[in-house]
Amino acid sequence: MQQKLVYSVANPNSQYGGSASSTGGWGNPNSSTYAQDTYARITREMWADYQHRFYPYQQQYLSLAEGNQLLDEQLGRIGTNVQNAYGTAAQSREMMNQRYGINPGGMQQQSYQQNNAMAQALTTAQAKNATRENAEDRYFSAMEGNGHRAMSLNQVREGT
Repeated sequence: MQQKLVYSVANPNSQYGGSASSTGGWGNPNSSTYAQDTYARITREMWADYQHRFYPYQQQYLSLAEGNQLLDEQLGRIGTNVQNAYGTAAQSREMMNQRYGINPGGMQQQSYQQNNAMAQALTTAQAKNATRENAEDRYFSAMEGNGHRAMSLNQVREGT
């Protein structure tokens, strides 16, 4: 008879708790309830594994999805990122003007600064609105049990 090393839930030496033995403690293979006992033990071990390894991460994921912590952090970064991007673009434009010897007058400079400020405000608003929409989608996806990645791939396929 071939011997197998099997871990049971009651094993203190296994990663899920339980003892290893040559028979595995699975009972008598000739018993009329051997199959259901084996299935029940495997199910208990799978449940113990889920509770031990996956459940804490699931709880952490759900608490992050339900809370506003990540959203608030991202919204705070958006303003800085947009401001840095527009500042870099303005600096590049000034350097280009200097290279070509262009010196915009007061009205031109004021017009550029006003247009730049409006574009920056619009970009910030659009980025924050998109972030809020994505956070809401992520929340609903988490509550439905769907992965956000799968939803995003479907949106890409549909072109939205």
